[in-house]
Amino acid sequence: MRPSFSRKTLAVVFIGLWFIQLQSGCKRIRITSGPPAQITAAVDSIRQVYCPDRRLAVFDIEIKVRGKNVSISGELDSRDAIAALTSVTKTAAKGYKVELDLKLLPKQNLGKQIYGLVISTMANLRAEPKFSAELVSQLLLGTKLKLLKRKNGWFYVQGEDGYLGWLNRSFFKQGEAQMLQDWFSLPLFVYKRRTGTLRQKPDPTSLPVSDLTGGCIVAGLAETKGWLKSELPDGRVGYAAKRYFVDFEEWRTDRASNGKAIAETALKFNGIPYLWGGTTPKAMDCSGFTQTVYKWNGIQLLRDASQQYRQGTRIDPGRHFKNLLPGDLLFFGPKQDKIIHVGIYIGKKRFIHSSGRVKINSLDPKAADFNAYRYKTFIGAKRIITGEVPAEPAQRGTLSK
Repeated sequence: MRPSFSRKTLAVVFIGLWFIQLQSGCKRIRITSGPPAQITAAVDSIRQVYCPDRRLAVFDIEIKVRGKNVSISGELDSRDAIAALTSVTKTAAKGYKVELDLKLLPKQNLGKQIYGLVISTMANLRAEPKFSAELVSQLLLGTKLKLLKRKNGWFYVQGEDGYLGWLNRSFFKQGEAQMLQDWFSLPLFVYKRRTGTLRQKPDPTSLPVSDLTGGCIVAGLAETKGWLKSELPDGRVGYAAKRYFVDFEEWRTDRASNGKAIAETALKFNGIPYLWGGTTPKAMDCSGFTQTVYKWNGIQLLRDASQQYRQGTRIDPGRHFKNLLPGDLLFFGPKQDKIIHVGIYIGKKRFIHSSGRVKINSLDPKAADFNAYRYKTFIGAKRIITGEVPAEPAQRGTLSK
């Protein structure tokens, strides 16, 4: 026998499902007991302004309804979001008694010690506060963090690219704003080789102090016969060949002027293994690869492929991809709003990407390294370095493949 439902019951179920779909882009909005549609819509309107991407902002809200009483509680990382949410919910909830319990991050129990410096060559950022949780990104030695809250030996942190995740306490040094000022006032250097070793003495046979990976930041203390005496954020001191370092300010401000430099950097990573969540020259996922390549050229991309698709200038590839230039980002997915992969165009219909390993494939069906799957799922291209034009005139038309 089929169960029967009243129109009122079906309406409540429909509103609940509608709102759950609306809120899926944010950190989390939990709803109980079918809150009035005007309240859920008001909350979601603020979420869309302050937390359009849950990977970059915190908007963790729970709504409870008991009769005419509505309780809205949770954590947010924006004082303005709390003020806006307070205002709109009280306006929208006419006829209801609204109780708000909204906490601002960073949490007060952290005091002024809401900053961190990564002290490990690479620090694994996870989806949950446990070592077995999904690896979502990696942070490099000498880079800064913002600490939002603590759970046991784990901290919910935000990296320099804005990405959020859980980081174990063993990977970073905690402190106040002065700690960061002290560190970044030192003569800093960035390691530009894929991997290397910091040694106890300026001698290639000396015992290691730490490994090094491209993008690590160290403080330079002195130069000795081609060796850079370096200090790490946790005070360890060692030596590595000076020729593998570049001045931090030069590295940070020396922005690539053309896509050719991007393509040349990308080729240096050819053959590196794929790792979900990886963002270092030891192993990287597709967007970790593109982010690293651009960062080595003074340009900060967002972390994930779908986020990078929001950056840069959209390019019509043209017939046979004639409009593309080396350095352009190529995006792939099953449909326009479902980006799942990214690579870097290197010219002549070829692109380099991390899929199994960093490798080169072609979009030319006649080429030996043609990748039919990527060809079929190609969505579009973005140009991060603007002002360039193709060397040969592109044919007109909207055909993208």
